[in-house]
Amino acid sequence: MKILISHPSGNSNVRAIAKGFLTQGLLYQFHTSIAVFPNNFWHKIANLKGLGDIKRRSFDSGLQAYTEIYPVKEIGRMIASKLSLNALTKSETGIFSVDKVYHNLDKKISKKLLDAKKNGLTAVYAYEDGALETFIAAKKLGLECIYDLPIAYHTLLQELLHEEAIRKSSWAFTLGGGIHDSGKKLERKKRELELADTIVVASDFVRQSLPEWANKKKIIQSPFGTPFSSNEFDLEEKAKLKD
Repeated sequence: MKILISHPSGNSNVRAIAKGFLTQGLLYQFHTSIAVFPNNFWHKIANLKGLGDIKRRSFDSGLQAYTEIYPVKEIGRMIASKLSLNALTKSETGIFSVDKVYHNLDKKISKKLLDAKKNGLTAVYAYEDGALETFIAAKKLGLECIYDLPIAYHTLLQELLHEEAIRKSSWAFTLGGGIHDSGKKLERKKRELELADTIVVASDFVRQSLPEWANKKKIIQSPFGTPFSSNEFDLEEKAKLKD
């Protein structure tokens, strides 16, 4: 199995998974917005005044040869945020919103899967809000779709957020953008889950938040902070994914 993994920001858990796939010989490519490696362009840029935040996008040097980046939207988001250009980063609608960063990466990857399959790609691994176009294209090519859902599925999450907003109305604004997600965004989340062949969750809580129909899919529970296990994925689950 050869897996293409994608995530716009590449947080610590994404880093661990990508490194794990690399170690196990499963990694085809890693796609993200910005990736800092020793002495590359982004490493040098990160040393400039005011751009130190870019260093947070540092990855293991072993991933460099497997990494493709799409920096324009994310750089725009970072600059707009620093300049408090809120209209440009407004959830869902802003040209440099987090949503647009996710969707841009998702769309770019979807257009590369045909050639990738010819070169040995067998599966794609993507995250909530950034998987739809990738999964649609992957399904047409017969590639496995692996969906990482690190937090509760949106139906339960929305329920909990609204309950909390009612309970502490004066603090509702602190609950973040999730409570205001549009119907279109929620439908996108549903479609991503529908297209997934395998779902990766971090806890029993997340697993139990899944709709009943999703429990018929293959589910891998991989708690945050646990080391990559060849027994849990590469051997046992790898065989299942090939079935």
